[in-house]
Amino acid sequence: MELQTYTYHRTPYYVDYRLKQFRSVPAGHGTIRFHDFASDYGDRILASMIRKDQARMELLNL
Repeated sequence: MELQTYTYHRTPYYVDYRLKQFRSVPAGHGTIRFHDFASDYGDRILASMIRKDQARMELLNL
């Protein structure tokens, strides 16, 4: 399955529902940043996705 992408505050992230993580999509050879769904920042991204009806609710297992 291909990972969903979601842009939050002009930063694109891969959404990995299996690992419950967001991963930044670096331009060029930048550093990838990981944010767990349960972290403060991950929770803000996830809440934004849910508000905009972009989250795949069947994969969240909340």
